[in-house]
Amino acid sequence: MDALVSRASILIVDDDAFNREGMHLYLTRHGFAVAEAGDETTALALAQQQRFDVAILDIAIPQWPHQRAHPAHSTGIRLARRLKQHDPHIGIVLFSAYEDRGQEVLKLMEEVGTSGLAYVLKGCAPDYLVRMIHLVCRGQTWLDPEIVNAARGGAELDEGLESGRAPTGRGIAAKAGQANLSRATGRAFAR
Repeated sequence: MDALVSRASILIVDDDAFNREGMHLYLTRHGFAVAEAGDETTALALAQQQRFDVAILDIAIPQWPHQRAHPAHSTGIRLARRLKQHDPHIGIVLFSAYEDRGQEVLKLMEEVGTSGLAYVLKGCAPDYLVRMIHLVCRGQTWLDPEIVNAARGGAELDEGLESGRAPTGRGIAAKAGQANLSRATGRAFAR
């Protein structure tokens, strides 16, 4: 494990306190410094106060504290855009139960670039999430295969995506704008 990445500061944004606490516990045991937010407004306030290396964002989060998330609203994707605008070097892991947001994530990638972005479905093994943290810290991009398949159902992916092997998981991984298709791993954190 890269020593610099293992000391990375992580912002977890999820409206489900159980999910936040589970990720927090697991990541702190692996040496990460972790802060939490349950909504977009709190997350933005934390990002103004502290620089984070990585933000792990649920897609369906409320805008304000004490609100409920609306599943049809992709507030987490909007938050990713705002965090990347605030700090282009922050790694973003979109961590969601929704596989149907692939087109929105591809649009986000067009707007803010592909560097340091991952879209992972909840239910993955905790070590898979750690690997995604490492990938986005290195400026790589990752899309789970279920997301890629859902995105292909709605529209074709960028023609720039090429088949090949990547070191972890199955999905689309990219470094410096070139993506690769590779093998999958299991699931653990659930929604």
